[in-house]
Amino acid sequence: MRRNLVSRQWTHNVDLHREVEIGLAKPLQISVGGEYRLDRFRTFAGDPLAYQPATYRFQPGDQQYDWNVGVTASPVVQGAIVLSPADEADIGRKVYAGYVDLGIYPLDAWYIGAAIRAEHYSDGSGSPVGLKLNSRYEVSPAFAIRGTVGTGFRAPSLTQIGYAQTDGRTSSFFNAATGQTELRPTVAKLVTADSTVGQLLGAKPLKAEKTWNAGLGFVFTPAPSLSVTLDGYYIRIKNRIERTGRLFGTGISAILAANGLSDIEQAEYFINAADTTTKGFDLVADYSKSLGDLGKLGLTFAFNYSKTKVTDVVATPSQLFGPTGASLLGAGSVFFGGDKIGELEVLQPHSKLVSTLNWSKGIFGLSLTATRYGKYTQRTAAGDDRHFGAKIITDASISAKVTKFATLSAGATNLFDVRPETNGPGNPQTGQGYYGPSPFNPAGGYYYGRIALAF
Repeated sequence: MRRNLVSRQWTHNVDLHREVEIGLAKPLQISVGGEYRLDRFRTFAGDPLAYQPATYRFQPGDQQYDWNVGVTASPVVQGAIVLSPADEADIGRKVYAGYVDLGIYPLDAWYIGAAIRAEHYSDGSGSPVGLKLNSRYEVSPAFAIRGTVGTGFRAPSLTQIGYAQTDGRTSSFFNAATGQTELRPTVAKLVTADSTVGQLLGAKPLKAEKTWNAGLGFVFTPAPSLSVTLDGYYIRIKNRIERTGRLFGTGISAILAANGLSDIEQAEYFINAADTTTKGFDLVADYSKSLGDLGKLGLTFAFNYSKTKVTDVVATPSQLFGPTGASLLGAGSVFFGGDKIGELEVLQPHSKLVSTLNWSKGIFGLSLTATRYGKYTQRTAAGDDRHFGAKIITDASISAKVTKFATLSAGATNLFDVRPETNGPGNPQTGQGYYGPSPFNPAGGYYYGRIALAF
């Protein structure tokens, strides 16, 4: 079996903890630790038949409208994403990290914690430092307040730094000679920042994402069987890593052709695309009850609401403008446009509600979960937004522990076979894409029977 990629990680950790009496309500808690990690990412070219240069020219009758008669076939197999030898990667890095975490109790009911963590990446991804301050105060046995504020970071992954691929697809274009919109094979590439294509089109080395976050929450336990938590949060992310849009047009083709890359017509790469802010809250309620001879009952209610706003967007590189300042991108090509901003702001539902019921008695168990996904929107580069309504997905299972070692169960994921609306920008020839980027599996219901053995 041919492998296309391998990702490996080797981690060494040491963590130490000690409590020291300093005359406060409780001992000072001291935790220190270090980490040494080796990361490696490799990709391998696929079947040569998928990317070898083509020699066949289209003949009359090959296509319904003979659009490409005399044109050499695409060097990449159509309808597939492949890895060519030029896409192969073998990169690695060493990561060194250390932290110090302190916790004190000025009062029995009041905890204050502070932590600092530093990392260093040998591949130039940076040497970031993260800080965290958190606290919890128990007003009474039934009510507590908690809060946190801190900074964070995420270095670009080796996949984002080193992964490249070749995409064989069919695209439409307007043929001025015939006055018709025609189809033709197209080669699109996802390239790395240090590749020739990436450099020609303005790619830069990726920087680490940096975050600032704050949260405030409440814990309410009015009875031993009931617990309610409410936590609000604010997250600011700088230098968020995303893909560019598809870069194409006669100006792009001219740049690539002038550098011996005439077989590539479209390209994209990872960039530090945008700064965002996210505001939201989580509400969780847990209830458990013994029903005596009728068994045990557990109920969970979890609601999340969040909204992300793009506050700044990376500028289009100067390489994508001509000498007169005119854009080299063709119609429909945007460096980082509304569709990409939409992926950050509205592609995921703002709200999600999960209600779960668990019941057990003796050898029998029952689980029922209803998940409501809020509405969401798929923006397109052309501004033809597609809207999808809220949906409720129901999962159910029953089980019986028939022996000490065996449990039988039957159930369903998406019991009622709910699917998203079919108003996505789909392909009329393949039928794909009409469901849009659904937050749940658009394939519908899945029903199963299972036996689990434990020894």
